[in-house]
Amino acid sequence: MPSAAPLPTTSRQWRAIQTGDVKLRDILLSEQALPPLGSTDVLIRVRAVSLNHTEKLVSEGNFPGSSLDVVPCSDLAGDIIALGQDVSSFKTGDRVSAGRLLGFVEGTLGDTTFRNTGTGIYIDGVLSEYKVLPAESVVTVPDHLTYEEACTLSCVAITAYNALLGGPKHVEKGDTVLVLGSGNLSLFAAQFATTMGADVIFTSSSDEKIAQLKDLGYEKFVNWKTTPEWDKEVHKLTNGRGVSHIIENGGMGTLGKSISAISMGGWIHVVGFLAENTTDVDLTYQAIMKTCIIRGVFVGPTTMFQEMNDFISERQLRPVLDKVFDFDQVPQAYAYLSSSERLGKIVIRIP
Repeated sequence: MPSAAPLPTTSRQWRAIQTGDVKLRDILLSEQALPPLGSTDVLIRVRAVSLNHTEKLVSEGNFPGSSLDVVPCSDLAGDIIALGQDVSSFKTGDRVSAGRLLGFVEGTLGDTTFRNTGTGIYIDGVLSEYKVLPAESVVTVPDHLTYEEACTLSCVAITAYNALLGGPKHVEKGDTVLVLGSGNLSLFAAQFATTMGADVIFTSSSDEKIAQLKDLGYEKFVNWKTTPEWDKEVHKLTNGRGVSHIIENGGMGTLGKSISAISMGGWIHVVGFLAENTTDVDLTYQAIMKTCIIRGVFVGPTTMFQEMNDFISERQLRPVLDKVFDFDQVPQAYAYLSSSERLGKIVIRIP
């Protein structure tokens, strides 16, 4: 019987490094020794990694507290090639992923030290050929997804799932969900809402993006550039009721209009802060008068990640991909991340 191939001892990896006083980080390829495999760890051969808006912020030096020298990215899919001696929940060959916060395994995000386990921000991420991770932070990925598809779930997908299906109030058949923008979190939220039987309304600043969303099967849109009072248009689309849930990623720049667009007692899930703060509206009074619930959502625990993957498998959902780059094209992938015309995830394939 042939002997098993020796395990790798080094890994090529990309690093985001700040040099001197310049905020912008250099994205550089290096090769470094792998850490020893602990008794409760797994060694993963990484097959694909996807980029998030976080990677843009870190590379520009605009993510508060991020490491000045870090392996970027949190979203991966790959195969387990070795197990620590105490790991019994996985086997070699399992196709797996892991969440953004390695220490957020179960429960709620009540301990701020979880934030210190944020891969690609505070500790080394996954843009590497191989990665050692704690087994408790790892999940199996849906069998029907390719590696390129499965690597998109770790951050924005779990946040969208947590918002609509992981919190106190789940989206239901007959609800209407408003998603701000056509970013990846919004696309995942729209998929989850639609598969639960809810109606979806997108806001977008681009008629071209709206045309692309129509091609994906969505029917209701508001162009917020041509319709600045988009909250009133949302009321028209809902016969004056407002929407049941809002995926709110604009922050203070859009929160006033989101409160206006929400139904009485509706849920606003705050997942980002992309819009410029231009409001002078008394949001406290607005929120009280709508008796709405404003809930901050940031990723989800490992247990919820696995629950979401089972949900995706059961309903045979597929992420929307925009473009796939090779491992040696990481700088080009980062440049493309700033493109306003993309729709779907940017993925890096690792041979």
